[in-house]
Amino acid sequence: MLRQFVIRKYKEVSRLVKPGSSVLDVGCNTGELVNFLPESDYFGIDINEQEIKILKKEGIKASLVDLNKEIKINKKFDYIIALDIIEHIINPVKLIFNLK
Repeated sequence: MLRQFVIRKYKEVSRLVKPGSSVLDVGCNTGELVNFLPESDYFGIDINEQEIKILKKEGIKASLVDLNKEIKINKKFDYIIALDIIEHIINPVKLIFNLK
């Protein structure tokens, strides 16, 4: 049941993201969203060092980032996606301002 919910959520995101767009996946975890955005320029960030290493080995652009600290990303993105992470952030308003 939960898995079906996650798949529906990713499909909905993929419906909203235009092909060829750049996407920042905040709190990407396993980076599974990239599978639903095959035509995007995907970049994931997460605090989980092991997951980031795996993504990089798979050729997926990703970076280790502590979302509770200041985030410096020197690239603009067409879409910034933050699924299921806000409740884990100490100061979600600060995170949103850091990402804009």
